Amino acid sequence: MTRRRLSKMLAVISASMSLLTSSNPAEAHEKGGAPAPRESGQAGLPREPGISPHAKPSGLEEAEPFAAPAAAEALTSPEASSHSSGSKLGSLHPPAVHFPIALLLSSVLAEGLLLTTRDARYAETTRFMVRVAAPSALIAAMLGWFAGGFAPGSDDSLLRWHRWLGTGTASLAVVLLWLSERAARSHGRLAFRVALALAGVLAAVTGVLGGELVHAAIAP
Repeated sequence: MTRRRLSKMLAVISASMSLLTSSNPAEAHEKGGAPAPRESGQAGLPREPGISPHAKPSGLEEAEPFAAPAAAEALTSPEASSHSSGSKLGSLHPPAVHFPIALLLSSVLAEGLLLTTRDARYAETTRFMVRVAAPSALIAAMLGWFAGGFAPGSDDSLLRWHRWLGTGTASLAVVLLWLSERAARSHGRLAFRVALALAGVLAAVTGVLGGELVHAAIAP
């Protein structure tokens, strides 16, 4: 009986020591009894067997470097700024061409009235409109080059005709201005009238081709 009681007491003491040791992990750590590390995956979750803890999740590729800095650099480069400025200037070409076309055709009408009525007031009207038409034609032609680009070798047939007829019309408008001032001083208007008729035809044809370009661009 004494040995049996002694064995029970030893078992109770051993169980109590085991409970004290497991309930105080700090003391166990101080005594060198650190718990064994647990294998886990990311965020403390249990890791599946056969998968390295350093392996990347399946289905995820290595991300490409963020491209926004490169895109921003391209947009702010001198070439991009120049192209943007050229596009803005080119967008002014369609409204700008109406002024020289209308002025040149109106000059043809006024000169025709001068020829038929002999009223000197039409001569002054023609002279005034040519003075305004020449610089406006130059500006419209310059804007047209910005709109069509400075690589005429890549033009299609319609754009090529429009480009060079428009450039020729603007050049002729400058010559027409000189002839108009010369006619006002010497009263000889034959050369002026021939140049004015040619400029009117060129302006009309160039305008028609420009309209074809616009309609082709917006056609579905």
